Amino acid sequence: MRKKQRTLKLVILSVVLLILLGIKENKFKAESLSRVSIQLKATNNGVPLNNAVYSAYNLDNAYQRIINGDITEEDTATANWKSLQRQIQPDDSKVNPQVIKFADGLSIGAGIKNSTANAQAVMADILREGGLPVLENLNGGADNNLFHQGERGRMSNYFTDKSGEAVATVPMGLTAIISGNGNFQKLVTISQDNQVVKVDSANIDDRLSLSLETNNRVEKTNFGRYVAESGPNIPLVYDLKISKNFNIFGSIINLNSTVNLVIMSVTAPSDVEGIEITSMDTNGDIAGGIMQQIKIPHLTHDITLKIKAYIMATSTKDIPSKGSGLSVSGIDTLGNNVVAQSPTLLLTGANFVMINSETNELVNGEKYILGKKQGAGYQIYSEQKGWLEVKQVDAVTISHGTPLQGGISTL
Repeated sequence: MRKKQRTLKLVILSVVLLILLGIKENKFKAESLSRVSIQLKATNNGVPLNNAVYSAYNLDNAYQRIINGDITEEDTATANWKSLQRQIQPDDSKVNPQVIKFADGLSIGAGIKNSTANAQAVMADILREGGLPVLENLNGGADNNLFHQGERGRMSNYFTDKSGEAVATVPMGLTAIISGNGNFQKLVTISQDNQVVKVDSANIDDRLSLSLETNNRVEKTNFGRYVAESGPNIPLVYDLKISKNFNIFGSIINLNSTVNLVIMSVTAPSDVEGIEITSMDTNGDIAGGIMQQIKIPHLTHDITLKIKAYIMATSTKDIPSKGSGLSVSGIDTLGNNVVAQSPTLLLTGANFVMINSETNELVNGEKYILGKKQGAGYQIYSEQKGWLEVKQVDAVTISHGTPLQGGISTL
C-alpha cells in the first residue's frame, strides 16, 4: 500500500514538474531567441515624426500557436479572452467559449489551424480591437521593448529624434509595433540585424492607401513632401488602393480634398462591376466642399482607382498650412473607421510686392496678372484655363488672365 502511495506521489510530482517546466519554457521562449538591433523610422504623412514613443512586442510564440491551433482551455478561461470574445461576438447565444470568430471569417481556438497569412491577419484583427493582452498570454508574456535614441548620451531618451528615428534591441520573429498611446501600428517579421521598420502615423492601415504618381512636373523633396505646379493643364494622378480584405461585405469610401485641390475624375478598374462613384456637396462641412463617395462591392482581389486632380490658385489665407492633398476614410469588416492620406503637396512659385516708384512705399489694393516668357512667346495665367499663349504682351489687359491683388498668391 505504501509502495502504491509512493508511486502515486512520484507520478503527481512528475506531472507538476512537467507543468511548471512547460510554463517556464513558454514564458521565456522569447528570451531564448536571438536578439538583434532594429531601427525605427517614424513619419506623419511622410514628414519625420519627432518625440514619438513606440514599443516593439515579440509575439512569435503566439503566432506559432495560432498557426497550429495550440490553444488550451486555460487560455480561453482568462478574463482577457472572455472580454475580447464579448467585444467581437456580443450575442452570447451564438458563442463557443473556446473559439473567437471574427466577422471576416477568421477565428482562433483549440484545434483551429491557420495559414501563416491568416494567422497574421487574425493577430492584426485582435490588435486593432485592443487585444494585446490576449496575445501576450498566448505568447507566455511579451517584453515591452521601448525604442530609444541611438546616439551616445541620448540612449535614455525613449522617443524619436528630430529625424523621426529610434532604435531597439528585440528578439527575432513576428513583432507588433505599438504607439505610446497603445494603438497598434503594424506587424513586422524581424529577421536580421539593423533591420529598418517604417511607420507612418497618418497611414497606419495598408488595406486603404493613397499614393501620388511622380513625373517631370511633380518632384519629391528631401523632407518627405512633393512640389508641384498649379493649373488644370498640369493634372496630378493619384492611386487609391483598396485591399480585398478591407470589408468583405462591401464598403463606402469617402474621398475628400483640401480646398485648393480640385478632383477632375475618379476612374474605377474595368474588371470590377458594381463600383459606384457619386459627387456629394457637403455645404462646407469639409474642406473643399465636395466629397466623392465611392461604393465598393465585395472584392475578390485588390483594386486600384485612378484619381486625377489639379491645384487651383487661391487666396493665401485659404492655402492649407500643411500643404495640399487627398484623404479617404471607410469602415472595415469589423466596424473600425480606417483613414488614409495622400502625400503632401507644396506649390512652386514666387511672392510679389508692389511699390510706388515715386515714394518707394508699399502699395496695397493694386491688381495685376501673372505672365511668363515661354520660348519665343509669352503666356498669361488663368485660374480656369491655366497658362494661355499670347502673341503680344503690349496688347494684354487685366481681363486676359486671373486678376491678382494683395493677399493673393499664384504658384
